[in-house]
Amino acid sequence: AADGRLAHPLMVAGFVIQQEAEVPSEERCEQAPYTLDARIRRGMDSGDELTFARAGEQRPGMIPGDVQLRLRVQPDARFKRVGSRNLQHELTISLRESLLGFTVVIPHLDGHAVKVERRGVTKPGATLQIAHEGLSRTDDDGVEVGEAGSLLVRVSVAYPDAISGEAQRWAEQALPP
Repeated sequence: AADGRLAHPLMVAGFVIQQEAEVPSEERCEQAPYTLDARIRRGMDSGDELTFARAGEQRPGMIPGDVQLRLRVQPDARFKRVGSRNLQHELTISLRESLLGFTVVIPHLDGHAVKVERRGVTKPGATLQIAHEGLSRTDDDGVEVGEAGSLLVRVSVAYPDAISGEAQRWAEQALPP
């Protein structure tokens, strides 16, 4: 082991130059594997950091530095984060459901079921907002901080490739031009 100390002063035409050099030390540090346990709190996002005080490399005569863990959240196939607390879900419904209404159950990230019910016409591109079904944040003790965000359900309509002659006649009579 060695200490970083100023050593070997050099003198050049009126200048004294000092550089840091490793010099042998009588002190020894034990080299041992160390496991850090990271507690990822609900609602944390990419870029959030966890700090482990004085868990860095230790050298004789020096205080060990901190270890900082920066999170990178993997995207979810069903939900997209919008802002810090809202989630967005893409929902495709049939033409019939868009005209008459629908009821669907969306399994949430934590497994609980979110029932989405709508009566009447739902236009393509409509966004349904379900309060308190977004993300929540917790403090270091696991206590929820503030209200959970919203679940934003963005609706798209799957149109049939073709319709029967009878359905076409009905649509011409029943639907406005």
